[in-house]
Amino acid sequence: MPLTSLTSETFWSYTCERYARGKTQELALTLQDTYGVNVNLLLFLCWCTENNVVVILSQFKSLASAVEQSDQQLILHRAKRKQMHPNQSGDSTNYAALKAQELDLEREQQGIIVTTAKALGLHGLPSQVGQSQSSVFNASIASFVNLYGLREQKVARSLISQVLCQ
Repeated sequence: MPLTSLTSETFWSYTCERYARGKTQELALTLQDTYGVNVNLLLFLCWCTENNVVVILSQFKSLASAVEQSDQQLILHRAKRKQMHPNQSGDSTNYAALKAQELDLEREQQGIIVTTAKALGLHGLPSQVGQSQSSVFNASIASFVNLYGLREQKVARSLISQVLCQ
């Protein structure tokens, strides 16, 4: 899917499917909780590598900046939801409502990512005949690793690789 046909709705559908694939959820949450990685930007990285779109570091910085405010809202909301976990509070109704609200915030953040990515003018690389997508290193991966300062974090880089391979 070229970037021109990427919409908030198609990205949401993609991320829901991708997040449920294999160990993606577990790996992504480990990256989020241990290394401060934004899961929506991680899923955007997955979309980019699958669609031959390259995002350089300055563009990833722009994406991260664009979602900074919504990310803070999500962090606060997520903490509130975790406090209301039925095992902690015994209140499954409020927990379910908070979970639904969190998904709405995630979806809004993904809309910001799509809008910003389009404004940045990201482009896809042409596919080479006879060359599989997995045989091409997408520079977006290095940009993402550098965005979060994970170059020297072997475990984090391994987790990102595992997410990309799911």
